[in-house]
Amino acid sequence: RRVHGEVTICGGTNEAHFCAAILGSQKELYVNVLARRPHEWKREIFADTQSSVWRHRKGIKGKLQVVSSDPDNVCWGSRVYLLCGPAQMNLLTLKKIAPYVEKGSFIGSINGQGGFDWMVNHVLGSSKLKTNNITIFALQNSPCVSKITRYGESVKIIGPTKEIFAAVLPKEEGNKVCSLLQKMFNIKTTILPNFLSATLGNLNQLVHPGIMYGLFKDWNFQLPYNSKEAPLLYESLDESTALWIQKLDDELQSVKAAIEKQNPQMNPILVAPIKEGIIRLFGKQVRDGKDLASLLKTNVGFASLQVPLKKVELGYVLDVDCRFFSEDIPFGLVVLKDIAHLFKVKTPTIDTIIAWHQRYMGKIFISGDSLNRSLFNETGAPSRYGKATIEELLHRPTPQPKL
Repeated sequence: RRVHGEVTICGGTNEAHFCAAILGSQKELYVNVLARRPHEWKREIFADTQSSVWRHRKGIKGKLQVVSSDPDNVCWGSRVYLLCGPAQMNLLTLKKIAPYVEKGSFIGSINGQGGFDWMVNHVLGSSKLKTNNITIFALQNSPCVSKITRYGESVKIIGPTKEIFAAVLPKEEGNKVCSLLQKMFNIKTTILPNFLSATLGNLNQLVHPGIMYGLFKDWNFQLPYNSKEAPLLYESLDESTALWIQKLDDELQSVKAAIEKQNPQMNPILVAPIKEGIIRLFGKQVRDGKDLASLLKTNVGFASLQVPLKKVELGYVLDVDCRFFSEDIPFGLVVLKDIAHLFKVKTPTIDTIIAWHQRYMGKIFISGDSLNRSLFNETGAPSRYGKATIEELLHRPTPQPKL
């Protein structure tokens, strides 16, 4: 089957459900889903907008054509592949879809963290990408905070962003991707100056680990919560937890500054300080922006999200297998740490928070202030792909010495 304009959504996450509803609601888009549990998906996805700034839309219904775990059933004829799984699944997904990617296709990630451009180049190869005129893109942050209410059937829209920031390779295709994303999501879209802006600028990799550390660093994991005691992710946040997030952002800004100082010829890295970045995304959804704690607690776009918990015999405990651990550490803070190392920037807060998380992950990503190179293949660190210079990080030709 060859259908012009076909989109294949890859994954079964909150983001995948959001995209299925939004894209599937557009009659001119033919939408398929590649997911591990296809039998649980309905052919119509409902997005509840009532609790969001999109309440005037009174719900969104998206129609899906084919849902399958077999790429042979959903990838033929696709022109746009939108990866919505956690970053640690992107390599596997890319390998599944690679044989089906046709000339002139677009391959994108709904979230920029984890070095998506390095992954695509690793799987498809720069030669194939160039020869087949394949464009890759990644959104710096997801276009909407959302939550699955019934897997494969419905999703709650919580916080749509007022702007999308996207990285594109090759750069010359930026206008096409801008038009494509604005058409798909009906959200203003800005093209970032380089892919590193998407990799460094994803909020999840700072906010989630900062909250986990701030809320739980002194908690006895053997003592369960009852259902009424379990904290909300943002509303339970206090000033000391916000301070850890701010320290992470301060180190990120130091890494950004070091890269730009050592490479004055490059385009600036568009990674706003965290308060400015959140306000830029959510605008008036932020009710009180006087400080970072107030901003996070009063952002309607973050409202009512719960700390990830799992049921045990006597109540609930923190779910250390959730994406805040499995994604935001190896494909978030480890990536930032590796880039910091390449540019000789010390990151004591990143080091501390990686070390705390890894205690519950059965992994040793860091010892002291040094990353464990033997685990690089389980992370998105640029060193995994042999990236050691700014030219390699940005896919630029290595400058030749002057004679």
